[in-house]
Amino acid sequence: MPRWSQRRTRSKVPVLIYGIMELSGTGATPGTNFDNGVKLAVKEINAAGGILGRKIDYVSTDTQTQPGVAKAVAQKAIDQRRVRRPGSRALGLDDRQHG
Repeated sequence: MPRWSQRRTRSKVPVLIYGIMELSGTGATPGTNFDNGVKLAVKEINAAGGILGRKIDYVSTDTQTQPGVAKAVAQKAIDQRRVRRPGSRALGLDDRQHG
């Protein structure tokens, strides 16, 4: 088994997914439907053993359909290291250096 694969399977730290969506305001209906879909998918994935043995923790936050609130919520998630840029590892980027 490749070394990178062994390292991933040994980690039992949950995969954290931070959902930033409209749960109130004019975008509440589609945002809530999307949020419910994500929660259902997370439940099914966790019931099947998670991702490479790691459970998913899902945190949804409400943007209140306001761009300023959405920006603040996204920044908070980034500051708490709950958000990774897609592909950052594949590109050899260290998120701590390239925030």
